[in-house]
Amino acid sequence: DASWIMYEFEPEETSFYIQDKMEYKEFIINIGLRYDALKPNSHYPDPSRKLLYEYNDQAYEPSDLSQLSEEQMQDAEWGYAALDDDEIPIIDSDGNYKFEEAPWAGKKEKWSPRIGFGYPITDNIAFHASYGQFFDYPNLSSA
Repeated sequence: DASWIMYEFEPEETSFYIQDKMEYKEFIINIGLRYDALKPNSHYPDPSRKLLYEYNDQAYEPSDLSQLSEEQMQDAEWGYAALDDDEIPIIDSDGNYKFEEAPWAGKKEKWSPRIGFGYPITDNIAFHASYGQFFDYPNLSSA
């Protein structure tokens, strides 16, 4: 199984957080802003298309990869069969699929606001309320 070729990439994650706390006699305000970015540095698979591997301008179906040596498989690229206007894979005169590189996944960026209020009622009792936008990246090893 040469599907490991599809996942040899090094994604880059970036994030930072800015926060300020303002304390007044009657209440407390926390304000923050978080920035997150993910650059996958990879192609993304499309299960609706016919998967191919390419080595030396020759397209191989996954079942035909046993024809390649270990070194050749490491140099192979993966992509899809090129499609014509009717969404039918294009086959050349030798009976081979025409190879089309898989599209690159784009960089994703997100700004997430955060705000919180605190209102002390007594020395031991306080009311707190907050709002924030939160999200989590997918597990990149499970892609």
